[in-house]
Amino acid sequence: MAVEYAITTVDNPYDPFDDFSSWFTYDVLHQHNTCDHLARVSYITDSLSESEYNSEIQRAIDSMIENDAENKYRRVSRASVSA
Repeated sequence: MAVEYAITTVDNPYDPFDDFSSWFTYDVLHQHNTCDHLARVSYITDSLSESEYNSEIQRAIDSMIENDAENKYRRVSRASVSA
């Protein structure tokens, strides 16, 4: 079993795993733009394997949280079954 990670804000009541559409709408309406921020701090290329991609997303999430002066971000996780 693997673990999936995502980032959210402390005020967002929606689960980014189970209700991404509502989560994203809330995030953008409240001008957090978390996905845009994650894209800016991650180094994603088409040549990354799935494992490398997941590791890079985790690194980028860690970076966002470490540099979060407003303490608005938090990491969320869930267990998932890898194929």
